Amino acid sequence: MNKFDNLENKRFGRWIVVEKTNKRSSESIVWLCKCDCGNIKKIRSSSLTHGETLSCGCLRKELFKNRTTRHGMYNTSTYRAWCGMKSRCNNQKNKRYYDYGGRGISVCERWNNFENFYKDMGIKPKGKSLDRIDNNKGYEPSNCKWSIPIEQLNNTRRNSYITYRGNTKTVAEWARYLGVEYGAIHTRVIRGWAAEKIIEKSVGVYNKNKTIKS
Repeated sequence: MNKFDNLENKRFGRWIVVEKTNKRSSESIVWLCKCDCGNIKKIRSSSLTHGETLSCGCLRKELFKNRTTRHGMYNTSTYRAWCGMKSRCNNQKNKRYYDYGGRGISVCERWNNFENFYKDMGIKPKGKSLDRIDNNKGYEPSNCKWSIPIEQLNNTRRNSYITYRGNTKTVAEWARYLGVEYGAIHTRVIRGWAAEKIIEKSVGVYNKNKTIKS
């Protein structure tokens, strides 16, 4: 072996060649190498000199982690809200796809990048979720806000309205006004109860002191 074949102490990516072994692989010398992370492995000359291996695998893992967490918010509720938004619009296996991507609701091109979404919407406030102002339009900066659950219930395209003594409110608004559970009123709407019966029954059972002005 001449000096040009000696790879000892040479660097290849994150590998430092420690010494030659007695092994051969496809007529290529096998070297004992140490990765910058501390792992040791036997690698043949051709894999080192041809750039087929640059590390023990730590480099690939590190690059992947950097790509997915460079914004530092990978495990935050804001990031999960962004992922949920994209899944509802793009993933046909998502159980809510029918109400979103299935009816043409899409994510604007700018928000396919999380950093842009974060720059436009900021950190997700505690107790709020991503809501569209106009439910017939897609996800874009001018059509989205962080809303509390009651606001989203008021904004759903499947909302039901109840008019009682000249007052018209959504089911969610009546529930909040009367101080009762949303489901208590919603169930009666589904069953086809008259508005008077729904409201008066709710007042009688849950809040006898509540008065409703005409």
